[in-house]
Amino acid sequence: MAGTQIITALHDERPDSRRSIPTDRWQPEPAPAPAQLLLRATVHGFTRPLNAARLVVRNSRDIVREMPGRRRARPARTPRVRTRFNGTVTPHKTFDGIRFPIERLKAAKGEVPGATLNDVALALVGGTMRRYLDAKGELPTQSLTASVPISTRRPDQIDAGGNQVATMVASMHTDIADPKERIAAIHESTAASKAAQQGVAASTLRDVAETMPGALLGIAMRAGTVFAANAPVISNTLVTNVPGPRVPLYLSGARLDWITGCTPLLDGMGLAHSVSSYADDFTVNITACRELLPDIDFYTECARQTLGGLPGQAASRTSRRRPGASGASGA
Repeated sequence: MAGTQIITALHDERPDSRRSIPTDRWQPEPAPAPAQLLLRATVHGFTRPLNAARLVVRNSRDIVREMPGRRRARPARTPRVRTRFNGTVTPHKTFDGIRFPIERLKAAKGEVPGATLNDVALALVGGTMRRYLDAKGELPTQSLTASVPISTRRPDQIDAGGNQVATMVASMHTDIADPKERIAAIHESTAASKAAQQGVAASTLRDVAETMPGALLGIAMRAGTVFAANAPVISNTLVTNVPGPRVPLYLSGARLDWITGCTPLLDGMGLAHSVSSYADDFTVNITACRELLPDIDFYTECARQTLGGLPGQAASRTSRRRPGASGASGA
């Protein structure tokens, strides 16, 4: 979301806009002297354990109070299965994506009462993985799952720094062949998962990380990297959904045609989908380890076929336009 704000700040909403050159001259703070750094480290060494104790005391009451409600709201746990994408990630990556009018997702959303664009996007990704694995003879009978980052930032924290994100593991119901029924099932399960996520304060997790010694965090991260490929599967893919600017943007008179990007991969999760919107378009960006997904062209074609099979597409195809038809440059 912060990246989207940066893109918006760098562009204009009109092709003929002119920017004034700022007159203020920013000056950085002076670099701290070695004695200042030593003093700060000494103070932090004494205060860090106290801050950790205060953190436990401050949050223990809220955690105890929320536990009964969270147990009632917790959705049924989906069994996790391992696929070809849950292996060790190599340095070789592959990238592709599809772009289409956002009205096509809205048409599918309108066919399922209560469904959201996020539900339809998950159904699109799940249907793509189902189609691809089925063609390879590797489709599990159980549903695949996706790790979905969700923002826990409150409206009054829009300008606050740092990451305030929780992760929801959502079932993509790839065991359901009918796209409309799959969207309805995803909507039901994600609604329950979001209810279970209520009250999760990412700032609390950040505070915990800040009170832990850096060396201990480093050991934990390295250990996680070593064992991730052989550890129990958390999810089969990552699906991020960050809405982009709703109006066309311009840079020095040139129209920003579309926005794309690569998603970081981790051992144990060698396939990621970054879905985003910009103006009237919706984009599904696919990043994968080349050893785990050697034929990304076929995977992308599976995505296009899955999109065409979503409910409500017969009426929405009339508004389809070819990506890049405007002749403007991409970014």
